[in-house]
Parts: sequence; structure tokens; C-alpha cells
Amino acid sequence: MFILPNFWVERIRQKQRIIKKFPFQSLASQGQKLGRVNLFFMLTIRFLRLGKKHQPLFRIVVTDKKNPPQGGRFIEILGFYNPLTKEKQINKERVGYWMKVGAEPSDTVFNFLIKEKIIEGKKRNVVKISKNRLAKINEKKQEEEKKKEEAKQKEQAATTTAATEAQEKPVEPEKPVETTEEKSTEPKAEPKE
Repeated sequence: MFILPNFWVERIRQKQRIIKKFPFQSLASQGQKLGRVNLFFMLTIRFLRLGKKHQPLFRIVVTDKKNPPQGGRFIEILGFYNPLTKEKQINKERVGYWMKVGAEPSDTVFNFLIKEKIIEGKKRNVVKISKNRLAKINEKKQEEEKKKEEAKQKEQAATTTAATEAQEKPVEPEKPVETTEEKSTEPKAEPKE
């Protein structure tokens, strides 16, 4: 008697749950075919790294989001990118098709597609900041805001005190300043060449 491994049994149960939950007609247009059952997977468009050490070459592939990035399991190759020579090739029609089907590009691929003008939008922030670093940045911003507010309050206080002093003192008319010009009798020295 052949005994199925646990992960096979779990996979069969998962398929049965999905079949009971969703009718076949709605799934036919949403995902890939797996045997007789149409299943909807979270598809992603991302880079698959190839090449030697210090010589990267990236394929742009459509894959299930659960597959590891360097596992080599993908549905379709959409293009490639060589960051050293800046050489790139992208199948725009297939990228558009997979995005209509529901595949979401990773942040890096999204920025790459915007740069190549395949899609339009604002670039996403790829660099992740840790919670501790983010807290420090927020503290610095708050301190700078407090300093700006204090400076504004000092300026307002200075302008109000200057305005009150100006109102209290009577304005005196300015006296013309007499200037006397004395002409020197000494000849001016010529510069030597």
C-alpha cells in the first residue's frame, strides 16, 4: 500500500477547499490551470538573479508569490536586465497582459517599469527603514519643528515690542547733517609701474 506524504495530502485538501468555496466559472478567467482545477494564485512580476559572483544578470519573470526568488520556478519570462552594461529587453505586451490578469510587480520591478515608461505612476520607496531608525527620524523632525516654532514666537515678540516702543516715543524730525570738505594741498602720488 502506497502512503501519500503529508504535504501531498495537505495540497489535495487545499484544492478541495478551494473547489467547494469557488465555482469553476469564476475561476476560469482569474488564474492559471493546475491539472483539472483552476486556481487563483497571488502572481508577482519580479527579478530572478542569474550570473556569476559580482556579475549579476536579472530575468524579469512571472511567478507565484510563494515561490522563492532564486528558486527558478516561474510561469513565464518577460525579459531581462543587465545592470553592468545597462542592456535590457522587456516584452511590453506580456507585461500588460499579466498585470491585467492580476499579477503585481515587486517594488523594484515597478520602479523599473516606470523608468522604461511601460507603466505610469509614482515610484515606490524600495529601501526599508527599521522601526528604531524611523523613531529617531521622527524625534529629529519634532525637535526641528519645536525650534522653528520657538524662532517664530521670538520674532513675533520682537516685532510686537518694537511696535509698542515706536508708539510710545515721539518721532523727532531729522536734522540735516553739515559736512565740511577740506581740500588737501598735497599732490596725489602716482602709482609706480
